[in-house]
Amino acid sequence: MGLLGTSWWQRLGAIPCLPLLAWEVLRGRTARRQLVCWGPSQLLLWMPDDQGPLGFFALLNLLAGTMAWVGPSLSLREQAAQADSRWCDFLPGVFSLSDLRQRTGIAFSDRAEIEDQYAATRGLKKDLALVVRSLLVSWLPPAPPVCPERLSLFGFNLANPTMAEALDQLVQWTQAPQPRLVGFLNAHCINVSYRNCEYRETLRNCDWLLSDGFGLRLAGLLLQQPIRDNVNGTDLFPPLCDRLQANATRVFLFGAKPGVAEAVAQWMAVHAPGLEVVGVQHGFLAADQQEPFLQRLQQCRPQLTLVALGVPAQELWLQRNREKLPPGLYLAVGGLFDFYSGQTPRAPQWLREIGLEWAYRLWQEPGRMWKRYLVGNFVFAFHAWKEYRKQGIHR
Repeated sequence: MGLLGTSWWQRLGAIPCLPLLAWEVLRGRTARRQLVCWGPSQLLLWMPDDQGPLGFFALLNLLAGTMAWVGPSLSLREQAAQADSRWCDFLPGVFSLSDLRQRTGIAFSDRAEIEDQYAATRGLKKDLALVVRSLLVSWLPPAPPVCPERLSLFGFNLANPTMAEALDQLVQWTQAPQPRLVGFLNAHCINVSYRNCEYRETLRNCDWLLSDGFGLRLAGLLLQQPIRDNVNGTDLFPPLCDRLQANATRVFLFGAKPGVAEAVAQWMAVHAPGLEVVGVQHGFLAADQQEPFLQRLQQCRPQLTLVALGVPAQELWLQRNREKLPPGLYLAVGGLFDFYSGQTPRAPQWLREIGLEWAYRLWQEPGRMWKRYLVGNFVFAFHAWKEYRKQGIHR
């Protein structure tokens, strides 16, 4: 059973919360006992009569010993009857890792797989840490089951796929008969687009624009445009490489400082040996080197080209040279090369789960990042507030 589960002190811990449960009852909500399939057996759980969210009725289950503070998400109950997983050995939990990641848009794996991974390494400290992280983001609603396929945010037409759907589309576009340009839109990109009209138009001309980062997710909630997954380039890169190596896809790496793209190629050789890296090039090209480089690209004929020149240079370079590019998929990936070359460590998973990866980047490079985050976050919030007022959502 759950480590934060059914002992007497765990049940006592639910007693101070009973006034909240009483408030639910006063609001007209009642609960009833219901048999729920869970693994090889069944649990008799208190469930809300209106079939709405479990909410504070979870406290009744805690007191009854049929739920734990930490355990697999109760939303997995339909899979539990057929599942052969270690998480079936634990009681369902008020807090779960899959629910936490879904709230911040990084539940890229199957929910049962996430719970399996957590069950394999769980312990008291990990359970307590999960409770704290879950409480920090408990005000965030998870993405609804049905979300629009396209979003309109800040004047941009964004795709709204899950990570799996994005991978399917990108793999298909590596075989495209013309260049396909894909960009990622984060809070910093929004701020730059308000200052740079050419960059703004360039983003609008991308074949696909994907939401990137916690800031966009918050703006989507504010503007009633729920974002399904945080499909950022850094998380997308490993599964994309894994998918493409089955086809021996030809890849070109362009950008960052000298030596960095070569280090990314070494990472790919280890983690996706089926890929063929047909060329690497640092991003510091002089004006008279541009034309020879484009000719080199034409000769290499990559199916996937990663462009890491930073915002807005990478998108502007792609748009200005679009007619000269060979067919295939082009991703504007920002600082991705720094992460996979080992130049810059990425934020720990627990920080990403609470939407604070930006704080880790600020801590790493305060001299370079202070303006982007300490000033830029407030500027972005102001732009989001203006969009909120303009759309009349407050009325």
